[in-house]
Amino acid sequence: MGAILAKPKHRTFLKSRNRRWWGSIVAYGTIFIAITQGAQYVGLGVLDAITVSMMLNLTPILVLLLGSSLLREVPSRRQVALILLGVLGAMIYVYPVEFDASQAIGLTVVIVAVIANAVSSIMGRSINRARDSPPLIVTGLSMAVGSILLLVAGLAIEGMVSLTPISIVYVVWLSVVNTAFAFTLWNGAMQTLRAVDMSIINSTMMPQIALLAVWFLGEMPSILDWVGLAVLGISVTLVQVDQARRLASNQETKTDDNPTDPE
Repeated sequence: MGAILAKPKHRTFLKSRNRRWWGSIVAYGTIFIAITQGAQYVGLGVLDAITVSMMLNLTPILVLLLGSSLLREVPSRRQVALILLGVLGAMIYVYPVEFDASQAIGLTVVIVAVIANAVSSIMGRSINRARDSPPLIVTGLSMAVGSILLLVAGLAIEGMVSLTPISIVYVVWLSVVNTAFAFTLWNGAMQTLRAVDMSIINSTMMPQIALLAVWFLGEMPSILDWVGLAVLGISVTLVQVDQARRLASNQETKTDDNPTDPE
């Protein structure tokens, strides 16, 4: 927030926004930061990371359905097939997953996270595709709303906690790099890419985590894991290639329909 309020042009921009815009930002911060991130952390406290990751990788399907109806961003049949292929790759990677009835609460919480994640993708795309709001402002304000709600909830449920020096380092890293910087890039990308594109790209965190686990933890994926990672990577790449071709084709069509006069 300091980086936003410190610049006169940002303060002027904020003063020019109407109530509808402010309402969208508050709703976006509530769902994307408070509910989605909060539910993920609660779910990870009950379930293992693989189960949570598997369920979160169902998000692209919901985004595909919501984006088609709410944003009128209808993918081609080829893209639908590629998106489903990416989800299949994610499922192959996390197979098999086992859980018992005692984990029902955790599953319910993660389902909430999946739904909130999909809805927030639609909301973020709706705000950013207008390209009239700087990504830094969208990120800063939504994070402020969501973090305040999470702080209040945390204090009400767990009270004050003491942090060790290394814990403080982790918190600073997560808040500055993993959240503020990453989410600014995320909102910037949403000005161009569709919600479903962003959702499937987000699924590539799983192979990244797998590669980092090999490097730092010495945890070597199985052959089936590598197959799932390869399928997911191919899906993401082909979706983006197909989208780039569609954008180029649309641009050429617009150019042909509006030729410039050389004289």
